[in-house]
Amino acid sequence: MGNYFRIKISYYSIMCITDNYILRITSIGTNVTTLTEIDPDAPNDPEKYYGVKFRTPDFLRKKGKCKIAVVNGNINVSEGNADSIVSPSRNIFMLTSNIPQLGYYTETRGLNNVLGTSVASYASTIGADMLRNINIDDANPLEFTCPELPPEIFVERMCYDGRVFKKSLSTNNLEFHITLDIQFFEDMPDKDPS
Repeated sequence: MGNYFRIKISYYSIMCITDNYILRITSIGTNVTTLTEIDPDAPNDPEKYYGVKFRTPDFLRKKGKCKIAVVNGNINVSEGNADSIVSPSRNIFMLTSNIPQLGYYTETRGLNNVLGTSVASYASTIGADMLRNINIDDANPLEFTCPELPPEIFVERMCYDGRVFKKSLSTNNLEFHITLDIQFFEDMPDKDPS
C-alpha cells in the first residue's frame, strides 16, 4: 500500500507540469503605442506620458482562462537631471492594467487592476545619487486568475498624489516594465488521473 501511494503521488506530480508563457511589457518598443494626455495642472503644456497599449497576440488570447503571476517590474522615476515624478506628496507608484482579475480593488473602483506597487523616497534636490528608478515589490508577488486576456492590453503608471489616486504624468516617456508569468487552464490537468 505504501509503495502504491508513493507511485501515485509521483505520477500526479509529473502530470501537473504545465507550460509557462512570459509576457514582458515595456513602455518602449516598436509594437506599443504610448498613452498621453493633457496635465490638468498644466493645461497649456504639451500632452504628457503615462502608459502604453498594445494588441494582445491572438495565440495567447485564444487560450482563455489563466493564472498570472507578476515576476518583476520597474518604474523609472527621473531622466537625467530633470523630469522627476517623485515629490513630497507623490511617492507611492503602481502599474495598473486592464487585464481582468477575479476580485475587486477599492483604489480603482473595480476598474484597472493594480499589477504592482513601488515606494520611492523623496529627495529635495536632484544629485548624483538621486533615485532614478524603483522596483515593483516582488517580496510577495501578485498572483491572480484572469478569465481571458483582453484584445488590447493597457498598462498605466499611477500614483498617489497626496490622498488622490491618479495617472502619473511625465514630460518624457520614462521607461517602465513589468514581466508576467502566465499558465493557461487548458494546459492544466483537471484532476488526479486515477
